[in-house]
Amino acid sequence: ALLAVLFGFVIAGLAGLAAATGWEETKEQLMKLTWTQVGILLALSVVNYLFRGARWHLFARRLGLPTSLIQDIRHFLGGFAMSVTPSK
Repeated sequence: ALLAVLFGFVIAGLAGLAAATGWEETKEQLMKLTWTQVGILLALSVVNYLFRGARWHLFARRLGLPTSLIQDIRHFLGGFAMSVTPSK
């Protein structure tokens, strides 16, 4: 029951934020995006995360950890699961 109330507060807060910040203008601009543009934006996001994973690999190598690039990228991406926990 507490979780449902908290989710309700989050939804109400997001609705208030959308109403206060001009959601209609934002929605209009988002509707102007083509599928190609969305695909390009997603591809850029993937490239960004791969570069950040490679940087993580450089840090791990500097520490002398015997891990591969794929392992380090997997560990870097797996760390995002911790970003949604309260104790992050």
